[in-house]
Amino acid sequence: MVSYYIYMHFAEVEEYSASWSRELTITMNGKLISTFDPHYLRTTTTNTTFTAEGGKYYFSISTPGTTYQPILNAFEIYMAKEFLVSETNQQDAITNLKSTYKIIKNWQGDPCNPQVYLWEGVKCSYSDNDSARIISLDLSQSGLTGEIAASIANLTMIQTLDLSNNNLSRQIPEYLSQLPKLNVLNLENNELTGSVLAGLIAKGKDGLSLSLCGNPSLSKQVPCEKKKNKFSVPVVVSIIVMLLVSSIAAAILWKLKKGHGKLQKFMLVTKIARFTDVRLLGYTLYILTM
Repeated sequence: MVSYYIYMHFAEVEEYSASWSRELTITMNGKLISTFDPHYLRTTTTNTTFTAEGGKYYFSISTPGTTYQPILNAFEIYMAKEFLVSETNQQDAITNLKSTYKIIKNWQGDPCNPQVYLWEGVKCSYSDNDSARIISLDLSQSGLTGEIAASIANLTMIQTLDLSNNNLSRQIPEYLSQLPKLNVLNLENNELTGSVLAGLIAKGKDGLSLSLCGNPSLSKQVPCEKKKNKFSVPVVVSIIVMLLVSSIAAAILWKLKKGHGKLQKFMLVTKIARFTDVRLLGYTLYILTM
């Protein structure tokens, strides 16, 4: 059995007197679903869910008892698909992280499955014998505030954690030095305070890539190397290209002016198609289930 979700959207686009009414009746296979009067320039959405194993279903929209035609502005049909994979390991940890920081991204459903719909900033590892695991989390420039969330401690398989360019404050939590797989930690350009954990310093000497620059209230126990400016060459090249294009354009304009006495003017005309009002006696939406 498969579940289907139907959403229909209505909005009255003609303004009439208070006594005027376009009452709509929606049925599915002859069974009444809803009866209502759509509002002027305001959306009304009706939805229904049904489970089917096969066959044909039809939805009818009509205006019985009136001379006014029915309307339908838009409709959506969704089919619930069951994924034959286990839920991501430690999903609760990142869900709590989303709630803590009120993250506004495409973070819905499972963070790792299906693979084509990975959560933004998340990378996962996959195994035939185990559920997916989160191994990388990039929340740089995400507007994070407050302390570093404790729920990160439950991402025990994480290898890369980037929380740079936010407004995180307070001390660096102890658990970051206890994440067994962590090999890249970027906390640059925040408002962190206190001293750097001895455990992190030790892991840095053992190969952890630790970035802490741009935290003015953090004690300088870890050297902060300023990165070289990588934009000087592209900027110079861009200026040269712009000058070259400008010179070529000036030469072409001069030739045109010399050869024809005056420059031709070009006009872009946009054609707007007008659609006539289509009047219908009713709508019937057919759905063929498999």
